[in-house]
Amino acid sequence: MYLLLLLAPIIFLWYSTVDIYNRNPMMLENRVAAFTMGLLFILFLTDYAQQLIPYEYIFELNAYLKYPITFLSGGASLILHKVFTRKYKLMSYRSTIILASVPFLTYMIYLCWKGPTYFFHSVAVEGRWTMEQPKQTLFICLTLLIIISILNNYLAIRAWFKSSARFDKKRFTILLRSNIIYLSALLVFTSVTLILSGFISMPIPSTFPILPTLVWGITIRFMMVNSDFLPSSKRKYEVLYNISPVPIILLDRYAFIREANPSAEEMFGFDHGALENISFGNFLLDIDRMVFLDNYLTHFPNIRWYGKELTVQGSDGETKTILIDMDSMAENGEPYGLAIIRDITKRKEVEEHTAYLAHHDILTGLPNRMFFRTELEASLGQEHVIHEFAAILLIDLDRFKMINDTLGHQSGDEALKVVTARFRNCVYPEDMLARIGGDEFTVLIRKVSEYSNIIQLADRLLEAIQAPVTLQERDFFISASVGISVFPTDGQTADILIKNADIAMYHAKSNGGNQYQFYSKKLNATIKQEIEMENSLRRALDRNEFVLHYQPQIDISSGRIIGAEALLRWDSPEYGRVSPLDFISLAERTNLILSIGRWVIEEACREAKGWEVRGWTSLLVSVNVSVKQFMQPEFIGMIKTILQETGLQ
Repeated sequence: MYLLLLLAPIIFLWYSTVDIYNRNPMMLENRVAAFTMGLLFILFLTDYAQQLIPYEYIFELNAYLKYPITFLSGGASLILHKVFTRKYKLMSYRSTIILASVPFLTYMIYLCWKGPTYFFHSVAVEGRWTMEQPKQTLFICLTLLIIISILNNYLAIRAWFKSSARFDKKRFTILLRSNIIYLSALLVFTSVTLILSGFISMPIPSTFPILPTLVWGITIRFMMVNSDFLPSSKRKYEVLYNISPVPIILLDRYAFIREANPSAEEMFGFDHGALENISFGNFLLDIDRMVFLDNYLTHFPNIRWYGKELTVQGSDGETKTILIDMDSMAENGEPYGLAIIRDITKRKEVEEHTAYLAHHDILTGLPNRMFFRTELEASLGQEHVIHEFAAILLIDLDRFKMINDTLGHQSGDEALKVVTARFRNCVYPEDMLARIGGDEFTVLIRKVSEYSNIIQLADRLLEAIQAPVTLQERDFFISASVGISVFPTDGQTADILIKNADIAMYHAKSNGGNQYQFYSKKLNATIKQEIEMENSLRRALDRNEFVLHYQPQIDISSGRIIGAEALLRWDSPEYGRVSPLDFISLAERTNLILSIGRWVIEEACREAKGWEVRGWTSLLVSVNVSVKQFMQPEFIGMIKTILQETGLQ
């Protein structure tokens, strides 16, 4: 029975040796600890063999194997302590190895020189036990192991005081505790041995004196498992699994959750352990649930997904968008699906917000020019039934610049918001209202079968802004010019339709605004002609194409000329003599009237000065001045400058 009991520590030490090594073979701590534990295994195996082999071999077994292993294990414990405390450089590796070798080398030198009888009297047989009879010289050598034990405690204590990290403090506390337990066990077993052998004369088994080393091995093993004393590659992954901010779940073949880390439990709103044995499909929305379960159950265990986007709903009812990466793995021969989940809800919100900003006007919330053009192209690409067409209405607010100039851009923005709200009420949900510029809006009618429907919408838009807009406690009346182009009559592409609607809008504005105008080829020709005339008008000043004619003013009673009215005429190489009725209104619309008006005043003053020099001192010259010219802040200053330059009184 006793021999069977002796097998227990042997099996334990062998298992501990293999387990410590396999936990992380690459780590020096594990290799040295496994080596030390392996020496203890051989020590107890040798002691066990001592009880089984013939009597005549026991003496040599103890002398040449059991005690060399004893001294080696003591030295290995010192090296192990050095490895544990190596980052504090309390002792060099060379010094440690030399000191660790002293007990073993001392014993082996004397053993080879003096022989086994230098350490042992003989082997005694008492009842069922066989045991060696040591001499005093063996006890002297064994005291070297006590010195080794003291050095172990020295290293552990010094490292404890030098360490500042909480984890290191914990490790060295555990190391000190194991050494104290070993020394206490050594003291207890030594005392019991002396009492039993000296006072009671009871036979002591050979295993009894080495039991403290078993206690030390058990302590190291216990601390390794329960306190992470020795590095473990598996433990590293366990720590990563538990502290990972990324949710991780383990699914069985039926997509039920078998394990979930704390981050996964937090994401789904469950307490620790409560997420297990729940189908992952329960957290998916209907469409995602069907697709996920169909793919998972069909391909399991040959599953490998990367970046699959799903929408899940936690226990609180909040929906989240996730990306799931999954691969298959086996545990104890059972296949599982290991899923790593990334919550991309905030990222999706940012992406959606960014996309919204890229396609919408920030002030009004309406689609912007780019979005409108994209939708227009998509609408043109759709099939339209017979007698069905699309149309766009381009709206430009009349005299809106006056609000910005008078009240500032903030009030102008408020006016745009009011106009936007009114336009929204005019447009059907299936159509699209957009803001494409400062005071420009567009409406896309995706499908319409009657021109009357377009006219009705244009009338509603114009009527909607007839009511005054109150800004800074003042009422402002806003009107609009609307240009309309129709697909496919007025163009086959988005760009052409927008351009033609712009031409129609320009014509509506030229005719006084507050009206709509359909695009036509005749209208296009008129606009083209006007644009060409505008270009010629812009070059007229540089080419000296303008000339002033003077209409005399006569005193009827005396028949004397008392003044003259300067009349502007344009002699164009392209158009010949152009009537003021044809180009003055164009100059007003394009603001060319400002530069032309200045030239007229300067030229009239120069002519008047010439007449004055020739004796016509009482002659008055009158000039027609544009309202826009009068509204310029620098108008009076300009008149003074011209009078000074020409010398006219």
